[in-house]
Amino acid sequence: MPPIGHHIIIRLRSDRVLTPTSVQRRIAARVVLEQGRVANLINFSIPDTHAHIKAACSDAASHEMARRVELSLGRRLHLPVGFERARVKPIRDVWHHSSLFTYVFNQYRHHGLDWDPYFEATNLPDLLGMRLIGAYTSDNVGRALPRIGHKQLLKWFGCDTVPPADSPVERLLDAASAAAALPSLHGSSRDVLTARRAVVEIAHGQLQQNELTELLRISRTSLHRLRQRPVDQRLVEAIRLQLSLRAMLK
Repeated sequence: MPPIGHHIIIRLRSDRVLTPTSVQRRIAARVVLEQGRVANLINFSIPDTHAHIKAACSDAASHEMARRVELSLGRRLHLPVGFERARVKPIRDVWHHSSLFTYVFNQYRHHGLDWDPYFEATNLPDLLGMRLIGAYTSDNVGRALPRIGHKQLLKWFGCDTVPPADSPVERLLDAASAAAALPSLHGSSRDVLTARRAVVEIAHGQLQQNELTELLRISRTSLHRLRQRPVDQRLVEAIRLQLSLRAMLK
C-alpha cells in the first residue's frame, strides 16, 4: 500500500533559530502556506531550529515542496546558510496521521518554548479561522482526519472557546497583521490595504478620525480613500478572533 502522506523535516546546515521574531514567523508561515496549497498541506510548525510539515501528497511532491519552501525561506528571511537535505518520511495509515498531527503542534511544548503563544509559526490559526491564507488546510484536515474538531484544536491555546472581540484596541494592528500573515501594515500592497480597511471597520465607534490616522500612520485623505474600499468580512472576523485570543492570553 502506498503511503497516505509524508512528514517533512527541514533544518539549516548550521543549527540556528529559523524564526526568532513574530515578523519572521509570519513571513515563514506565509511561505509554507503558499507552497503547501498544491501539496495538500495538513499542518506544520516551526518551533526553533527546524520545521515539521505534514502533507497528504506523494514522495516526489513532498520533496518538491521541501525544495520550494527552503528556497523561499532562504530568500525572504535572508538566511545566511542553506538547508540540509530534507528528511521525508512516509505516513502509513490514519492512526499514524493522527499521532503526527498532535506531535507537530506539540513541538513548542516538547522543546520548552513559550515565545509564540499565538502559534503563528503553525497553521493552527488558519484551522480556527484566525488567519485566512491557510484556510484551505481546514478542508484538508477534514478529509484526512475527520475526528479532529474545533474544541480539540483550541486545547493548544488552553481554552474552550474564543469569542470574537473588538478590543483591546491597542492590539488591533498586531491582531490584523497576524490575521493577514503580514509583517506589518506598512506599504501599499493589496493585502496591506485590505487589512487596513478591516482595521477601520473594527475601530469604527472606538477611535476618532485623528486617532485612527495616527494608528495607521496615514493621512486623512488616505483614510477617506480606504473607507471607499470594500470590506473583507472574513478578515474582520479573523482579526476579532485574534483580538480575543490576545485578551485571553495577556
